[in-house]
Amino acid sequence: MGMGIALGYAVLQKVFHVIAETPSYVTGQLNKFWPAAATRADITPEYLGVGYIIGPRIAGVLVAGSVLAGGR
Repeated sequence: MGMGIALGYAVLQKVFHVIAETPSYVTGQLNKFWPAAATRADITPEYLGVGYIIGPRIAGVLVAGSVLAGGR
């Protein structure tokens, strides 16, 4: 079932370009002290498959670690 979901996601992403390969969100500049911020996510079918295998708890720990490490 997981492989079928990943296949469907890959087809929508790579062939039909319905899903962006790197979804992003950019905020507007609030004032002169708070510049605009950008959030991007590199979501691939391989990551979805690994997340399905290791489970939501460990996947959440990995995501939290990457968010903390990317904060610079």
